[in-house]
Amino acid sequence: MQNKMFYKNIFNDEKVNGSVCLGSPDPFIIKSNGYYYLTFTYCKQIKILKSFDLIHFENVNSTGFVSDDELVSHAFAPEIIYHNGYYYLVGSPLGNGHYILKSKSLEGPFERVSDNFQELIDGSFFIDSNEKKYFLRASESGIVIKKFAKEFSEKNDFDLFDDYFYFKNSIIGGWTEGPYLIKRYGVYYLTYTGTHFLSDCYRVDYCSGKELTADGLTFMDTLLLSTDEDFYSLGHSMNFVGPNLDSYYIAYHNRIDDNRFLNISHLLFSKNGQMVVNGLKYENMFERPTFEKFIDKENYLSEEEITSEKSTIEFNFIGEDAKMIFSYLNEKNYSTIYLQPNSIIIDQIQNGKIKNILSMNFKNQFDVNVLHTFRIQFNDSYVSLYLDNVEYFYHQKLLINKGKFGFINNKLNNAYLAYSKHSEGSSDISALKLNNFFVNNTDDDLKTNIYIDKDGEYLFSLKYNVKENSKVYIDNKQVNLKDNMFFINLEKGIHLIKFENVSLNALVKKQYLENKAHDLSHYEFIKEAKKYGRYLTLNTGLYFENDRNCLLTTFNSFNYSLSSDLKLVGNPQDEDRFIGLVFNVENYAKDNPFEGAYSLQGYIFALNSKYVYIIDANFYYSKVLKKFKLKKIENILKIEKINRQINFYLNNELVYSINKKDENLIGKCGIYMNHASGIFSNINLKQIERN
Repeated sequence: MQNKMFYKNIFNDEKVNGSVCLGSPDPFIIKSNGYYYLTFTYCKQIKILKSFDLIHFENVNSTGFVSDDELVSHAFAPEIIYHNGYYYLVGSPLGNGHYILKSKSLEGPFERVSDNFQELIDGSFFIDSNEKKYFLRASESGIVIKKFAKEFSEKNDFDLFDDYFYFKNSIIGGWTEGPYLIKRYGVYYLTYTGTHFLSDCYRVDYCSGKELTADGLTFMDTLLLSTDEDFYSLGHSMNFVGPNLDSYYIAYHNRIDDNRFLNISHLLFSKNGQMVVNGLKYENMFERPTFEKFIDKENYLSEEEITSEKSTIEFNFIGEDAKMIFSYLNEKNYSTIYLQPNSIIIDQIQNGKIKNILSMNFKNQFDVNVLHTFRIQFNDSYVSLYLDNVEYFYHQKLLINKGKFGFINNKLNNAYLAYSKHSEGSSDISALKLNNFFVNNTDDDLKTNIYIDKDGEYLFSLKYNVKENSKVYIDNKQVNLKDNMFFINLEKGIHLIKFENVSLNALVKKQYLENKAHDLSHYEFIKEAKKYGRYLTLNTGLYFENDRNCLLTTFNSFNYSLSSDLKLVGNPQDEDRFIGLVFNVENYAKDNPFEGAYSLQGYIFALNSKYVYIIDANFYYSKVLKKFKLKKIENILKIEKINRQINFYLNNELVYSINKKDENLIGKCGIYMNHASGIFSNINLKQIERN
């Protein structure tokens, strides 16, 4: 542990995390009656681990194995969904199609209930608010979703699909896998992974939208990406609700040599379908509910009273006669929610008289004599309801009183009951920010705490426009907010940030500026830069030949100029074969044979024997901003970055200029080539003072 507030995110500590330290590729987590269960790709049979705190895990039984069926041994990316008394598990043994197994217990045994219905790899379940059930899987053309034609309870009908489509905006390079779909407050979020798990830039992108159709989800951004030497190949993720009943988390793996390990990070959401990850390598401890208890009797009423305008209650129960109690003032004034085979019913008892205030009918019948979970969220006079982790309605007008909570006639042994003082994402606002975050509530001033992991100077940038009278304070001192950004020196620890009158859904990005930044001449640059690939040092300069090679600074710069003389050698002509300068570089993927030339985030100013290129590089989403004919083989290339302004010079003539609008304002710089040869001389990096 680095601090009592944090845990180390890579779960490879045998003393703390048990079997997780042995590796957990393609992790999947499901919650059931207060406990979290983890399964993953395993070299033998299907294995499941159990945890209450999401930090310490143990086998669900003496071995952790939950099936002895040889047909499903070494199942790739197993996933589980609970429905109507059964846990359904889908896996792809060695990537050769899919089988579905089911069990009444997460401790097993799981029995195979389908034949191999193919569908490639990485199968995933989703149940929508309208009770329609879907199967998602990987493909070269993006994520495929198919609707089951039959109910899960019908044996051997799992391969019957009556509708399918590809999500148009869900593709990463040549291969996209690891889909997972959730619905949160009326918005669908689809996460997916690519391009290859052996690439150090294996990453997670996401789409979101309000319609589950081929073009109903819009590509938003890359959610998980790191190419650091000690933390890379982040991928194959899924999302789940945390212990405080309100926060969402993302589970994924990283790779160390040939092993892949579990990581869990907190997700933050904007109001328009955006997500960011709140920290990667270290995470603040999971917030627990305000109240939680395992109850071993059929009737229970809490001593604690809910007084907050925002709250969430989780009920776990069995039985047609079981009724969940909330807003309890006395025996004649309270509310109940209960499950019937064909409906969910909410009643309000006022002065001893029963009044139905909400009823929701099902299209399919539920078995009420098996485990079910209600998660009901109250937000002032609105209610959102989840049954067995399926969102059945969101933000519905319903006047609910405050009071105690509990249940009657609950047949579930050791029923987990919990209450949290958060609802509808309010925990996102109060969470300690470790990295990027949203400014969501603009009507009122926003105060939030951010953790600084090392002393030094930081750049904070706001992705969206601020208003003329916007103000920002850190530790109660106003900072100079100019051009949507500000610099400040901060000591390691927790700092309070206050925003006044900032535009809706502003994304705030924290970036660290190392104090190493300084001017470098040609030989100083060669000596200090980090080297990727092969080159020769000649009297005439630095010679690169073929392959993909790169020299990058070891520090980030903000304002600077980078220039070099470049003599082209050979005759490369294809658009993805070039040599030149790179800058504002983040996440350079040195080990990535799967995406060719564009293996970084940043800008490329380069040429080949036919053209000069200015490229906004972002892996699969790279685009050529400008392209024009090259006149000679010996040229001087120079880029100049001043705040958001970037100027490109060829032979001392300005050929292109842009104003960088997004939030990535700092990065590394250097020289770069992909299957082209050339000689660099007179490399010069000069820092420019900012205003």
